Amino acid sequence: MSSRYTPPCPRSTALVIPLLVSLFALWPLDARAVQLELVRTIPAPENASRYLTGMAIDEATHTMYVADRHGHQVLTFDLDGNYLGAWGGLGTEPGQFNNPGDVELTGTGELLVADWMNHRIQVFDLAGNFLRQWGSEGTGPGQFHSPVDLAIDASGFVYVLDSYLSRVQKFTSSGDYVLAWGSPGSAHGEFQNATGIDVDAEGHVVLADQVNFRLEYFDGSGTYLHSTPTQSTGITCQPAGVSVDADGRAFCAGWTGQSAAYDADGQAVAEWTTPCWAVRVLAGQSGLIYVTGWTLTAEVHGIYVYALPTPVQSTTWSAVKRLID
Repeated sequence: MSSRYTPPCPRSTALVIPLLVSLFALWPLDARAVQLELVRTIPAPENASRYLTGMAIDEATHTMYVADRHGHQVLTFDLDGNYLGAWGGLGTEPGQFNNPGDVELTGTGELLVADWMNHRIQVFDLAGNFLRQWGSEGTGPGQFHSPVDLAIDASGFVYVLDSYLSRVQKFTSSGDYVLAWGSPGSAHGEFQNATGIDVDAEGHVVLADQVNFRLEYFDGSGTYLHSTPTQSTGITCQPAGVSVDADGRAFCAGWTGQSAAYDADGQAVAEWTTPCWAVRVLAGQSGLIYVTGWTLTAEVHGIYVYALPTPVQSTTWSAVKRLID
């Protein structure tokens, strides 16, 4: 008599899979997030300060622009790390800065600089030539009190984080005021020393709410969506800056030097320690993570470049369920 193959009992499978799913829901697989490794440091030039902030990369020209906060200038490098030059200087005239907090590249090939202590946004061409500006000191619509960071969505709208007023203001690409939201506090939609902002691929505005230890997500009209705690996953990251990559992972620059990345479900997927008080992070298209900040003791200061493991798997409950399904 020939033997016959008997398939596994469907009933046992039906019992085991829900049990596994329940366990993974209570105990995420990533009990320890992966560590990013420092692969190189792009040294700052001698004329730069030890407090570098916002970054922008022009992939078409292979150029990086870096705001030098205490140097009151914008530095330029090629993507091999070679220093190309700088423009700006301390002052209040067009093209001058007082503690610039960020630089962003628009879809039309212009550079926007958050001129923090001059309470304005300045616009330049890629060679650093001044084009126009908007904003003034104050609390009214379109006015600023220390615009520390900015972000641009796919439609060209500009979101400016007005840190001292704990609010976000939205502008057209030409600088016309659209709307604002936010106030001081710890409830959702309220901020305490929020210093970082980005827009993800879906058009969601993401804020690094530093003192509240969280990321806050909003739609483009300022409607609260959800938040990600940054000190409840075994990793404590005080988020000073945020950059969201094409896969929805939010990379946070940790002010204390402990930085982390979170997936779309809010699970920590990566962590790393920087040799500076990190204030800005940029998730590059190449998979590299660029970090700047306030460097006090590091022997080499500049832009710290980290490698992103490929792939960084999403290992939350939802990911496990998809695998089982």
